Amino acid sequence: MTLDGEISADDPRAPDVRALLERHLTAMLAATPPEHAFALDVDGLLDPAVSFFSFRTGAELLGVGAIKRLDAEHGEIKSMHTAAAARGLGVGRAMLHHLLGVARAEGLRRVSLETGTMAEFAPARALYESAGFTACGPFADYRPSDDNCFMTLALDGAAISKGDDGPSTAFGRGGLELFGLFGG
Repeated sequence: MTLDGEISADDPRAPDVRALLERHLTAMLAATPPEHAFALDVDGLLDPAVSFFSFRTGAELLGVGAIKRLDAEHGEIKSMHTAAAARGLGVGRAMLHHLLGVARAEGLRRVSLETGTMAEFAPARALYESAGFTACGPFADYRPSDDNCFMTLALDGAAISKGDDGPSTAFGRGGLELFGLFGG
């Protein structure tokens, strides 16, 4: 499968998005004790501080992600999830790139995230590390836990190329190669 798609703002209440988010929440709760699982549900994603996006190829939903503004300079990556059939195709990397572009366009100076420490979360941690995120202590209202990993990335202020509509949102195979999202 060749990855061609577009990332755009979406409504977490849309039926296909809601179904993917339910699978995401189910997976998070299966791998993490409930008291240490912090994935946002649909209501949480409707918070005005949250910008929610989907990655689609045609009408097919391949992934979702969000950024939550914590304050004027700090944002948090939330609800990153790729549909099972699209894993390994670069959807997560493209979404992360998009979210970091949104953060830069909004003038954020730092982006942080929380993810799990269990083996199920190893691919996510590897993705974030490859994008330059490093381990940090808890932020916002999080508390230390053996089940949670906290990571942060200082944004250098260099804006990602954007048109009048904000960060680039169209991704074709060639475009992703430019960002190092596909080898060879």
